[in-house]
Amino acid sequence: LAKLLGIAKNTYGYDLSQEVGDFKQNIDESAVFGRLDWQINDRHTLTVRDNYLNFEQSNDRLTISPSINETTSNAGPYKEKTNSAVVALTSIFSTSVSNELRAQLSNDRKPRPSNPSVLGGIIPQVRINGLVANPGDNLGNVSTAVIFGADPVLHANNLEQDTYELIDNLRFTRDRHTYKLGTDLNKVHVFNDFFFNGLGSFTFNNLTDFANKVPASYTRALPFTPT
Repeated sequence: LAKLLGIAKNTYGYDLSQEVGDFKQNIDESAVFGRLDWQINDRHTLTVRDNYLNFEQSNDRLTISPSINETTSNAGPYKEKTNSAVVALTSIFSTSVSNELRAQLSNDRKPRPSNPSVLGGIIPQVRINGLVANPGDNLGNVSTAVIFGADPVLHANNLEQDTYELIDNLRFTRDRHTYKLGTDLNKVHVFNDFFFNGLGSFTFNNLTDFANKVPASYTRALPFTPT
């Protein structure tokens, strides 16, 4: 590991030592639910409720094992923030006629950024194979890989969704039958920014090739342009 850190700093000017060592994987979750019922009069009832969720996990997608060792720049926070608000008006016009009018708004935000590198921004992923390590526990020497730079899944990953819904249901009873007439209007807006491996990924077969700047491969996804 010391040799790898030295090559990264002296050859590439990249202080990889800031991305190794102890790290935390915290999970923070907050949920709030509120409801208000208002009996306007003997015929009309208004209900307002809201459900809010905020979730965040630090250093998601970080793998440490005898065969793979990823640094913190290869991970990123997993975030999700959702909110759903509903307003409903229930009306009883008679013993045989009732109506429910409901409006609902929900939004969902799921940004998946990468942790920044020591350079300040995100960089292409770099994988160095063919390293030898001894994890202890009488396992002996094993072949492992070190990965730093942004995970290709996190090069560009953001999902936003907004849903608007209006529902109106009229019910009336006649003799032994109940009839229902209504409408359900929906409008959904989705923004999905996902570009797998948009920055590219380098793979080196061994530490010597990494020191000599000789990658075995470089892959990068390109946007499709119709002709």
